[in-house]
Amino acid sequence: MEPHMTSQPVGRPRVSVVETVERMARDASTAIARHIGQTLEQRDICVLALTGGSTPAATYEQLARMPVPWERVHIVQTDDHITDEAHGPSWQVIRKHLLDPAAVPAGNRHPMPTGSRPDPGDAAESYARLLGLLLVGGAPDVVVAGLGEDGHTVSLFHGDPALETDDWVAVTQPYQNTVRMTLTLPVLSGAGLRMVLAAGGGKASAVRAHRQGDDPRLAALRGLLGPDGTLLVDRAAFGPEAPVADPHAPPPR
Repeated sequence: MEPHMTSQPVGRPRVSVVETVERMARDASTAIARHIGQTLEQRDICVLALTGGSTPAATYEQLARMPVPWERVHIVQTDDHITDEAHGPSWQVIRKHLLDPAAVPAGNRHPMPTGSRPDPGDAAESYARLLGLLLVGGAPDVVVAGLGEDGHTVSLFHGDPALETDDWVAVTQPYQNTVRMTLTLPVLSGAGLRMVLAAGGGKASAVRAHRQGDDPRLAALRGLLGPDGTLLVDRAAFGPEAPVADPHAPPPR
């Protein structure tokens, strides 16, 4: 078993460091499954807001193998590309690595209406109405997000008006020639479990900037994590100063 590394209260908020992406996936999926169970002890359904990408995909594969009562869990998206395809690429990742392997019921799957080139504003309003029906207290129960090399998380980019809106769902300005739909900080920041996953040396600069202080490019990351979210990274993403491994450290909560 790869050693888990000590959770470090460095920067803001805490950064939890693991040796490998495989250990990250196990720790993250364990924390998510635990939170689902705790939520379902209190009410009938639990809502997960999930991103796409290769790093979260490994977590979804682990989560799909866990004994979760998926008939009581609803899946929404944090963000996706507006595309000509039937669904955006992030939804395809979620479907392939979690929804289909776990046999999540069709009625519990809620993709963003980003396919077939919708009218972006109308599509965002439609998704916000859906969230209004699903979310207790105006927030999902779990948020799983990634971290871009430039420090963005979900599809909230430095300087984009989506960072400032009070709307639950926003359409971004073009980023790398792609327009995206994204949940915003007012809805994301209220989740009971908020995890941002980062793996690989390409993320080290953004992780270092987050640990060192108030880099304005990381406003979305700070806003999503708040005081009690977790940035879960592998050794490569943390950088050469990664702490010494602790084989007995538990997964983050």
